[in-house]
Amino acid sequence: MLIRDIISRVKALYNRGAASDDSRLSNRHIYSKLRSVRSLLIKREQENKKKTSPWSVQVIGCLQLEIADPASCDCVVVKGCKLLKSKCKIPRAIQTKIGSGIGNVSALDGSVIFSPTTWAMKKYKSGNKYTSTQADYFIRDEYLYITHNTLLQRVSISGVFEDPYEVSKFNNNGVCACQGDKDSCGNPMDSSLALDEHLVEPLMELCVKELIQVFAQMPEDNENNAKATEVANDKE
Repeated sequence: MLIRDIISRVKALYNRGAASDDSRLSNRHIYSKLRSVRSLLIKREQENKKKTSPWSVQVIGCLQLEIADPASCDCVVVKGCKLLKSKCKIPRAIQTKIGSGIGNVSALDGSVIFSPTTWAMKKYKSGNKYTSTQADYFIRDEYLYITHNTLLQRVSISGVFEDPYEVSKFNNNGVCACQGDKDSCGNPMDSSLALDEHLVEPLMELCVKELIQVFAQMPEDNENNAKATEVANDKE
């Protein structure tokens, strides 16, 4: 379902449940709440040992890589410094008790699936004759790194990400289209929220409940209301 449609439905529900108008309820504010509630619902599903729905999974099908700058590579930790790095920062994946929301990182044709590791774990793997040359991946400072490989130009990465719109920013060439060119980002309202259908209703209900609570605790803007009344009286 498109973000635009869900925001429209949230506004309709909010107007029925709130005592005041929704003049402070911007699309940006609603989407921020949708993101956080969506993450909460997906985490609950995964932690209840339910299989992740394919409708919640997004794919960056062609993520461009470049050889990592040797200055950013500690050769003692990663033997040989054979590293590839994504040209763009990747969207943050949802984290749960059972692990990362990253599903898999693979060669475009699926012939190689890279196992996850960490920057720290490479220190131990580099001293093991069985794993020292194993190609795997880790995420550091929001960039994806592929170890022991300098030949790949692109990889595919799938997962459940915190912000669905961030995934939609990547174009078909695997480059984040919005870098330095916000006009090419597209309208976030036209992006999919990437959520299983049975979670949409709970998402909206929780979102509206939290929004009503937030605005109920905020002081009314009496000064602006007074000015609005004066303007209305002047027109009469």
